This record gives sequence, structure tokens and C-alpha cells, in this order.
Amino acid sequence: MKFNKYFYLSAALAFALCSCSDNDETGGDFTPTIFNVMGKVEKGPMIRGSHVDMRTLDEYMTPTGSFYSATIDNNLGDFNYGTLKINSPYAQLTADGYFFNEVDGELSEGTIKLDAIVDLKDNSTINVNVLTHLKSKRIHHLVTTQGMTFKEANAQAQKELLTQFGLQQYASKDASQFSLTSGDDASGALIAISSLVLTDRSDAEIVEYLSILSNEFGTEGAFSQETKKKIQSGKNYLNTRLDRISENIKSRYKELGLEVKVKDLAYYFDSDNDGIA
Repeated sequence: MKFNKYFYLSAALAFALCSCSDNDETGGDFTPTIFNVMGKVEKGPMIRGSHVDMRTLDEYMTPTGSFYSATIDNNLGDFNYGTLKINSPYAQLTADGYFFNEVDGELSEGTIKLDAIVDLKDNSTINVNVLTHLKSKRIHHLVTTQGMTFKEANAQAQKELLTQFGLQQYASKDASQFSLTSGDDASGALIAISSLVLTDRSDAEIVEYLSILSNEFGTEGAFSQETKKKIQSGKNYLNTRLDRISENIKSRYKELGLEVKVKDLAYYFDSDNDGIA
């Protein structure tokens, strides 16, 4: 009888430990769920053959070990992982490839990497872009050092980032849903910030500048005074080039069979530097 008693107690304990381990790996009580994960990469659009990798994360932004890879299959930047049974709703996507430069109207000569950290429960159709990239390290920082949930960290990072460009009025829509081709205010905001990153820089300088922006914003939720001066200089450089940027975007997408409208970009730059575009 004692043997049976100890046997059942041991079995129950082992089951409980296994259950706890499963929950820890999948982020709380999340049940593995089927998602149809797809989207596009827009810096302008990344070109055909670029890669988009995805890692699932737990609620503490630690990789769970699951990894998926997709290839952009057209010059609109579209990718599709198909139907996946995923062990956590949180995922980090990393796109790597050549892109269309909307400021000079040419394809890049070098590659770029852009990240996005998302909750697939909110939306499994994802636009990876400059905004999602700049938010990623900030989200990770707020979750891992401030103890925030992903939802709290994402909302704070979204508002902080757009405020840095005077575009806080558009913070209610998640950056992973902003698109260059939507023809709305979100599109105007994305084009404005994307163009500021490109301003009169070589491909190598763009990569370097993105790293500076991402690192500063990641820890502070704001840019340094030196970086703010560079952003203001970028606005001045683009001031007489906004119509050309609009035409470059419309022309590129027309070549790809898509008619795109671009709103007046002057409304999405904080030209007088008063904190509101």
C-alpha cells in the first residue's frame, strides 16, 4: 500500500512539473494555435528573393526555440508562411534584403535588415517596416527591464516613437498595420519617417543610422540631441523633394501593377520643430 501511495504521489508531481514546463515555454496558459502568417516588407518594398525569418517568443520576449523562414515572392514585398501551429502568440520577424529607395527612386545596392515584434492574436497579417524596426528594441527593453506585458510595452513604444517625429496623433494604429500603399494618414506618416532615414545617405550609412536610432530609442524612448539635429537636418533636405518622393513611390508601384495614392507629405513633417507635424 505504501508503495502504491508513493507511486501515485510521484506520478502526480511529475505531471504537475511537466504542465508547468509546458506553460513556461509557451507563455503562460497559451494553447498552441493555428495562424496563417503573412504580410509584406516595406522599406520601400523589399524585392523578390529577400528573406523573412520568424522566431516565436514567450511573454518575457525569450525565444521559445521555434523558427520559420519565408522568401519574398514578388517585388511588392509580399511573404507568406502559410498555416502554422504556433506555441506562443508573440513573434519576432526579421527581413533581410534589397529594397526600393523612395528618395532617389532606385533599387538599393546594399541590403538592410528590418525587425518587427508582434502579437499574432491581434493580427497575423504583418507589415514589417521602419516603424516596427525602431519599436522592437524598445518593446524588448520595457518587457525585460520594466516588467511590462507585451501589450503595455507595445502601446508605450508606439506612442513614444511617433511623438519623436511629431506624429503622435497616429499612435492608435499599430505600426505593423501601417502601409506605404494604403493612401491614408498612416501611409503618409510611414513614408515621412522612412524618407528621413534614407536622407542623402549611402546604403551602408542607412544601416548605420538605423542602428543608432534603434539603440537610442530602445533604452531611452527618445533620441539624443545630436540625433534630433540630424532629423531636423533631414527635414530641411527633404523639404523641396517631397513631390519627387511621392512620384517615385507612385511610379514604382505602377511598374508593379498597383495604382497608389500618396497624400501631401508636407503634413507629416514637423517643419517648425514645435513637436507636432
